[in-house]
This record gives sequence, structure tokens and C-alpha cells, in this order.
Amino acid sequence: MRHVAFASFLDEQRLEQNFLYEDERRLRAPLLARGIEVQTIPWERDGVKWASFDAVIIRSTWNYHLRWAEFSAWLAALEAKQVHVLNPIPMLRWNIDKTYIGTLGALGVPTLPTVFVACGASADLSEIIRRQGWTQAVVKPTISAGGDNTWRITREEAPTQQERFAEQLKHHTLMVQQFAERISAGEWSFHFFNGIYSHTVLKVPAAGEMFVHAHRGGTTRPVQPTSQQVAEASHVVHAVQQTLGLLPLYARVDMVEHEGTLTLMELELVEPYLNMLDADPYAPDRFADAIALRVGR
Repeated sequence: MRHVAFASFLDEQRLEQNFLYEDERRLRAPLLARGIEVQTIPWERDGVKWASFDAVIIRSTWNYHLRWAEFSAWLAALEAKQVHVLNPIPMLRWNIDKTYIGTLGALGVPTLPTVFVACGASADLSEIIRRQGWTQAVVKPTISAGGDNTWRITREEAPTQQERFAEQLKHHTLMVQQFAERISAGEWSFHFFNGIYSHTVLKVPAAGEMFVHAHRGGTTRPVQPTSQQVAEASHVVHAVQQTLGLLPLYARVDMVEHEGTLTLMELELVEPYLNMLDADPYAPDRFADAIALRVGR
């Protein structure tokens, strides 16, 4: 029997549960059938012997961006002890900072036009939007999750939001990104395990909103993409392998239609929700197979 830890976070409402979320619980039986026993452990918990596991799989460390210095130190400690972490730690570090979008864009991945502004820099939000010729933009930290500290701005509103922009720049590197008008039609989330396509869902924001997250009013439903759409999403995963020389155990490629092309919104390699509840019944087996290949049967 192999022993794997699913790294999660301290969720006070679910401390007594081994699998904190239904998305994870669906994996228990397929993994046991492959000789893998899983224990879900908060990354913040003291005294955990992470090196005793055959692998530590980052699954729901959903507060990492709020405690970035501590989370980064935790990753460094795992690395120093040569803990088998999936996705690999160099990949996590690369993906946590959203400047990776610029790297993928240079490799031919369709991305939204984006301007990065370094923490501590002095910049004029109105001038950025005017120079780019945008009517609307989205501002967010390059290290963030769940839509935290993310806001939408029109060209006309920009002068009134300069103070907010400057205040955020004191603490974060920011990205100013062209707003994708077609987000109202939904964001496509393509899921890959060991680089192999598994399933897709469409996440649609509430009317008049831009956030697709369920806790912000978004809805999710399974969809069947075309082979061309899958190929376009797969190109993103292959670009990661080309860049890092590493293949993700899991990857969620979030894309939206922009100017007639499926365009990358975000590539989730750290702690993505994998939408198992909206996938076909065999998705947990596909993920379990991918994990078994990485940790040995």
C-alpha cells in the first residue's frame, strides 16, 4: 500500500473530515483500488512528517495567497527534505506568479493583452488603459486566487480609481488586463491528468458579473468541446512542458472566447478545483491512474 498526503488548509468547519470536499472524496475508492491510501492534511499543521509519504499532492491549499511568505517557506522545507511533491515545487512557484502568462504568450499561446506593474512602482492607471486602447480592464495582483483583490474598471472610471491602484501597488505586483467581454458567455475549464485530456466544464458568471466562482454566484455545467478546442487547450499544457521540462500531474486550463479565439485566462497548476462532480463518472479513475503512475503501484 502506498501512502499519499493531500495537502489542504485549516478549514475550521471541516477539521474532523479526512476528505474535506466532495471533489476529493470521489477519489478515495479509485485510489484504494490502486493500492493508494490518502490522508488529507492542512499544510499549516505543525509536526507533520511529510517525508514519510510516498507523495504529497497539493489539492486544496486555498489560502496560500493570503499567507504567501509562510506557504513559500513550507515549500522550501519540503524541497530541502526532498519530499515528492505533485505538482513539482518548481512548477508551483512558476505558476503561483501570474507573470507566467507573459511567458506562455511568447510561446504562441493566445493570451489577453496584459500590462504588468512591479510592486512599489509608480504608474498611472488611466495612462495604461489609454495607451492600450482598451475601454475596460481588470486589475489584480499577480499572486492571488479566488478573485481576491480583483476589480474591473472602465476607461472613464480610471482617474477616480488611481488612489486604489497606487495603494495596491505598495503591497503587490499588479497586472492590468484587457477585459474579456465574452466572459458573460462563460469560461471553459479543460482538465488534464499527466498531460492527457479528461473533461471540460463551462463556468458562467451571474448576470452582469465577471466572476465565475460558485461563491460569487457563478454556475458550472459539463460541456463537450470540439477536438479543435481540446487541441488548443492541450497546447497550453505542452507549452508548460516546453518551458519547465516538467509534465503536470494535473492541470486546469481556463479559457474564454476573445475576438473569435479561445484565449487563456489562467492556467491552474497549484490547487485547482477539478470539477469532479460535474465530470463523467470515470474522471476520478483517470485522475487515480495518473497518480498511480507517479507514485508507483
